[in-house]
Amino acid sequence: MKVSTLGYNPKKIPLFTFKNKENIILNIPLDVKVSNIEEVVLSQKKIDYSRKELLGENKEGNVGMTSLIGYETCVYIENSVSEKSGKVKRVYIDLKKRDNVDYIAMFNIKFYKYDETNNKPGEELYSKNIYVNPKNQKYRLWIDVEDYNIKFPKNGICIGVELINTQGKVDKYARFGPMFRYTISKKNKPITWSNYHNTGWRNGSTGSNMGFVNPMIGLEVLFPSN
Repeated sequence: MKVSTLGYNPKKIPLFTFKNKENIILNIPLDVKVSNIEEVVLSQKKIDYSRKELLGENKEGNVGMTSLIGYETCVYIENSVSEKSGKVKRVYIDLKKRDNVDYIAMFNIKFYKYDETNNKPGEELYSKNIYVNPKNQKYRLWIDVEDYNIKFPKNGICIGVELINTQGKVDKYARFGPMFRYTISKKNKPITWSNYHNTGWRNGSTGSNMGFVNPMIGLEVLFPSN
C-alpha cells in the first residue's frame, strides 16, 4: 500500500503485516518533501545587463590532463571586475586532443556558489543538467547558457564539468577524450576540486614550484550597466 500526499515523501507499507487483522486504524507520519526551486528575483524595473566581462585564467597553457568517466572537475571563477552580482552568458572550456581515444565523453556543465568558509563549491545554482558533446581536438568550446538565467554571485562562482559515458558498456581501461587544457594560476590557494559520483569534493589543484595548475575554464558574464 502506497500512502502519499502533496508536499510529502510517499511511504510504502507491506500489506502482509496486517494479515488476519480486522478494523485497523493507521497513523502514518510522512516526511516533508524538500524541493530545490530556481531563484526568483523581483524588481520594479527590468535590469539592463549591458556590461559584458570575460572571466577566467587568461594565461595560455599547453598541458593536457584527462579525467575519468564519472568524475566532475570544478574550478572557482573570481568576480574580479564588479561589486555587483550578474548573470552567466556563456561558459568556455579550453580542450586538447587526446590521441588514440576509444570514445568521446559527453560533458555535463554545473554551477555552484562558492563556499568561502570551507574553500570549496557550495550550493548548486542550477539544478538541471546541461549536456554538451565536445570534439576531440584542440579548441575553445563555448556553451551558451544565457537563457537559463544563472546568477553570477558577488563572490564568484564554481563551474563544474562532469564526464559522462553515453556509449553503454565499455572496456575497463577504455580511453575517453578530449583532455582539459591546464595553466598555472596566480591564485595562492587551490581553486580546483574533483567529485566522483557525488562522493564529496576533493582538492583537484596540481601544485608546482610556480603555483597551482588549474583547468582553463572560464565564462562570459553580464553585469548591470549602472
